[in-house]
Amino acid sequence: MALARGLVVQKKDSGMKGQVRRRTLLITGLATFPALVAADDIFFGRRLRQRCGIPGYRYPQDRESNPVSSGSLRAVRYPLNGLLAVGTSAADGARGGKGGVALKTFQLGERSLTNDHCRISQVTVTVSSDGNWLMHMIAEQNPEILEPAQRPPFERFRRNQFIVDVRPTGLMTADQTESQAAVGKPEYPEIPPQEFWVNKGQLARIRREGTSTSLRHYFELLEQVEVHFSYR
Repeated sequence: MALARGLVVQKKDSGMKGQVRRRTLLITGLATFPALVAADDIFFGRRLRQRCGIPGYRYPQDRESNPVSSGSLRAVRYPLNGLLAVGTSAADGARGGKGGVALKTFQLGERSLTNDHCRISQVTVTVSSDGNWLMHMIAEQNPEILEPAQRPPFERFRRNQFIVDVRPTGLMTADQTESQAAVGKPEYPEIPPQEFWVNKGQLARIRREGTSTSLRHYFELLEQVEVHFSYR
């Protein structure tokens, strides 16, 4: 009888030990599962991103704002400095032929473009028949541009990066009217987008220039520019 009781007690002890082991294994498995999932995401997710071209980094929180846009007035055309090259006719000089260089200046159709607390104004773009371009504008970062109730979200910005994208276009109609303003227009190789920083409360005069062989090629077709303004 004593032997039988000992065997029963031993079986009970073995059963309890087995339950403890199973619980320990279950708890350990549950504890390590998140780490396995994370490791799978790191190694296999990285491979997937590399294969699919998905960036393997977090996107920045401060993204570029939606752009505000406006078209320019019709181009004002004149020869460089009002002079033509010696030995050329007026027609050849106006076309930039035989050494003559012609200019086209575009003025923004609105006094300013305002994007939240950021603004650009007095925007003019000049291109020449030899491919040079020159851009002038006044840039301002100032929450006081907005109504008082709209200012709080923008008070925290000490400075912002302005992005001004100028795209030369041609006209689709001989006479432009308000009803035709939204009609699609052919776009030609654009001037590179210009980026610059403006501090809070600052009024900055911006001058940018460059050269583009594409502008020289399409000079005769350029009639307007589209200005798109955003900020970061």
